[in-house]
Amino acid sequence: MSKASKIVLGILISLVIIMIIAEANKPKPLDWRGSYYREDKIPKGSFVFFEQLEEASTDLEITSQPPYEFLQDSTRAGTYFFLNNYYGYSSEEVKEVLKFAERGNTVFIASSTFGKSLRDSLEFYQKTKYSTNQLEKFPQYKLKSPQLSDKTYTFEHDEDVIYFDSLKTDKSDVLGYAKFKNDASDYTKTPNFVKFNYGEGKIFLHSDPEVFTNFFLLKKDNITYVENLLAYINLDGKIYWDEFHKAGKPRSVGLLYILMNNKYLKWTYYLLLISGVLFIIFEGKRKQKKIPIVKPLTNKTFDYTRTVAGMYLDKRAHHIIVDKQVNQLLAFIRQRFGLLTETIDKHFIKELSTKSNLPRNEVQELFQYIDQCQRKGQNVSQEELIRLNHKINDFKNQI
Repeated sequence: MSKASKIVLGILISLVIIMIIAEANKPKPLDWRGSYYREDKIPKGSFVFFEQLEEASTDLEITSQPPYEFLQDSTRAGTYFFLNNYYGYSSEEVKEVLKFAERGNTVFIASSTFGKSLRDSLEFYQKTKYSTNQLEKFPQYKLKSPQLSDKTYTFEHDEDVIYFDSLKTDKSDVLGYAKFKNDASDYTKTPNFVKFNYGEGKIFLHSDPEVFTNFFLLKKDNITYVENLLAYINLDGKIYWDEFHKAGKPRSVGLLYILMNNKYLKWTYYLLLISGVLFIIFEGKRKQKKIPIVKPLTNKTFDYTRTVAGMYLDKRAHHIIVDKQVNQLLAFIRQRFGLLTETIDKHFIKELSTKSNLPRNEVQELFQYIDQCQRKGQNVSQEELIRLNHKINDFKNQI
C-alpha cells in the first residue's frame, strides 16, 4: 500500500469512527410499534393499563393458551379481555368466543380490525375515516352516557379513526364515538364502542386499542375514559387476560436480531463491514490504468410523470387521473394474480377475493367506489380522488 493510500484510508476510518460515535450517542427515537403487551413500556404498550386493571380486579388470570383451546372448558366463567391491533384470524376460535358469551359471560375485544367471521356473526362492518384538511390527525373520543357526554379525550398522535358501520339496532347498542380533533362533523356518525347482547351474555367491541396504551393513559385525565369503559364489565368477577393475541409478545430471536438491536454491537458490526469494504477498494483491486467513466442517460420518466400529473391537477382534470389510477390498479391485478380485467363482474370479484385473501365485501366495495367515480366523469371532486387513492393503497397494502 502506498503512502498516499494509507493517508486516505486513515482519514476515511477516522470519519467512520466519528460518525459511529455520534450515532451511538444520539437519543434513541420513540418506538411507535403497536405492541399492546402488558410488560412493554413503549408508547403503544399496555404496561400502565395492565397495572391499573390488576389493582381494580379481584380475580385476574393471564392466559397464553389459544382461545380456541382455553374456552372449550365450559366451567370457565367471567370476562374474557382481548387487546390487540387485530382479532378474528380463525373462524373456529370466533365460534368458541361466541359460545363463551352465549353461556352468560362477557367478552371485551379492543382491536382496530376485526376478522370476517366475527363481523358476519355480529352483523357489522368497519370503515376508516381519513382527514384531508388537517395537519394533525388526533383522534378524539367520548362516551354516549348522559353523565359523560360532554367530556372528550384526545389521543395526541396521528392515527386513523376506525368506526363501526351498518350496525343492526335491534342487536347492538352504541356506547361511544370517535372523530378527529377540531372536526365539526357529528360524533354519532362514527361509533367506536358498541355492545352486543349475545345469548345470555354480552360482547363489547372497541375499535381503538390505542386508548389502553401507555401514551394515552399518561396524558392529562385520559385514564378516566378507560375507567369508564371498564365500568361496563364486572371487575369483582373473574377476568381472563388474553396473552396469546399480542403483536408485541416476546418471541424467540436469533443472534443477528440481538446484534442489530444493541446500538453498540450494531455499529461495531457496521465498522467491521466498512473496514472490509475499504480494504477491498484499496488493496483488493487489480492495478490498472484508469477507465473513463461514461455517465448513463438520465431517466426522466419520474419528472415527466410528475409534470403531467401536475398539469391534470391544475386543470382540475380529476377524471383523467381517476382513469389512470384505475388502469394502474388493473395492470397490477393482471400482473400479480394473472386475472383478466376486461369485465368486472361477480366472478371477477370472487376470484380476486380468493387470490388476495381479502374479504369479498371489501373488494366489492373498492370496485363499486371506482365505478361511482368513473360514472361521475368530469364531475368527480378532488376529495373523491383522494379517497380513491386511499382505497387503492389500502387494497395493495393488505395483500
